[in-house]
Amino acid sequence: MKYIQDYTVILKKRGTQEWTHNMNSFNDNLSKILEGNIRFNYQINDKHTLGMKYQPNKQLSPDGSRETYTHVTTDNQLYDEIYSTANNYTDDDWGHEINAYYNGIVGTANIDFNIDYFQNGNREYSNVKELSEKYEDRDVHSIGDVKNRLVAGKLIVSLPLGKGTLAVGSEVTYTHRNDDYLNEENYVPTSYSKLKEINAAGFAEYSQNFPWGDWSVGVRYEHDKFDYFENNQHIDEQSRTFDNVFPHLSFSTKWGNIQTQLSYTAKTVRPSYQQLSNNVSYSDRFIQQKGTPTLRPTIIHDLSLATVWKWLQLSLSYSQTKNWILYWGELTEEDGSQTMLSYRNWNKSIPTFSAFLSVSPKIGCWSPMIGIGVKKQWLTVESFSKPFDMKTPVYVANFNNTIELPKEFIIGLDANIQSKGAYQNIYIEHPTGSINLSVRKSFLKDALSVELKGSDLLDTNKDYYHLYSGDYNIYQKNSYDNREFSVTIRYKFNTAKSKYKGTGAGESQKNRM
Repeated sequence: MKYIQDYTVILKKRGTQEWTHNMNSFNDNLSKILEGNIRFNYQINDKHTLGMKYQPNKQLSPDGSRETYTHVTTDNQLYDEIYSTANNYTDDDWGHEINAYYNGIVGTANIDFNIDYFQNGNREYSNVKELSEKYEDRDVHSIGDVKNRLVAGKLIVSLPLGKGTLAVGSEVTYTHRNDDYLNEENYVPTSYSKLKEINAAGFAEYSQNFPWGDWSVGVRYEHDKFDYFENNQHIDEQSRTFDNVFPHLSFSTKWGNIQTQLSYTAKTVRPSYQQLSNNVSYSDRFIQQKGTPTLRPTIIHDLSLATVWKWLQLSLSYSQTKNWILYWGELTEEDGSQTMLSYRNWNKSIPTFSAFLSVSPKIGCWSPMIGIGVKKQWLTVESFSKPFDMKTPVYVANFNNTIELPKEFIIGLDANIQSKGAYQNIYIEHPTGSINLSVRKSFLKDALSVELKGSDLLDTNKDYYHLYSGDYNIYQKNSYDNREFSVTIRYKFNTAKSKYKGTGAGESQKNRM
């Protein structure tokens, strides 16, 4: 897959001097992915089934390049003109993902057991050349070496209790990550970091059906122990232990053709391992980037209402988000010349509200789906010693159409748009959207299909946003080479529905990698 990005950045920093970087950059990246999926399912009898799945994957010859022109001023006076090139090559290890499961009935209990193993890694080689008009040139070589391993198990036992059903279970995940960064010129320090994490959870849920509705109540307890090592030394102040309890409650009912569900959920979103890494990476002579090992997990309390009537769906959600993780810049020199980009937890609980309405009738051969929605947050950030309200709601709309024609032709026409608005400490300055068109023809009773597709036909998928963070602000405009034409030929050798019952374990931890 080829990915091209052309972007313009206006970066402002304010220490004892005011710095402005006007940057024009062009990115060109290419990646090819090889994936496989092998699985078997063995049904011992009507009550007992087991199986295994193996998924290998590897990126083949992924590389990228970037050209950047930067005009730098201090207090509105020219400081430098810099032309830089960056060439990156990534050597990916084979990734391996294995799932084994058992599903069975013993007496009145239903048992669902999964065990997973996950492994991947890569080495990214980067060479940045900076040509300065007024100061020294730089030639920067770096290597980022990452290796991930995970083992997880999950057991759920469901059994009748009273007039309802009780489900109890446990999930345990062990993660080991090596994350090294080497810079031979020592513009940033070489570091060798290791992260070990054990997450153990126990949960229970009781559900019961009544003539007037269905109730479900449950609780999940999580114990998470995170250990951070740098240069093989345990770093006590960056190693953490968390213990949390997350309740949930739901009620659903039906009045004629109207189905309604009201639910409350408490959950956590843990930072990615990249966000937790303390390795410092080189962006340019003014900016470095790193993670924050002391990040706390984000805690979300959500109250949701969902209603369905025939082909109309409405969902409303109000949530309180604590310890939201924001992308942030901090000045590391008093004059504002040097900046460290990292992450921080927001120290206040942030309310958000969202509403989405979708209509999906079927009118003869035409199946339209119209969706509109809005999401609003209540957040104020400080930038350059001034408060900025990040409360403007973001509106979204989509209009997807499927038309079924004779001779097994299907036409698809999809359109989507997103308005200006605020998300976290980012303000989206301009609406964005795209239109896609496809034609599909089936043969051999749908075993063979050919699809012609045009994506982003009007070349409108562009980003304009402003990031506010203390004494560091960015305005960025991104243009993507997403307008493309594709041909997909698909043949189904086995059209039978999969009987594989494995549900996996440690999925949230895998996503953090």
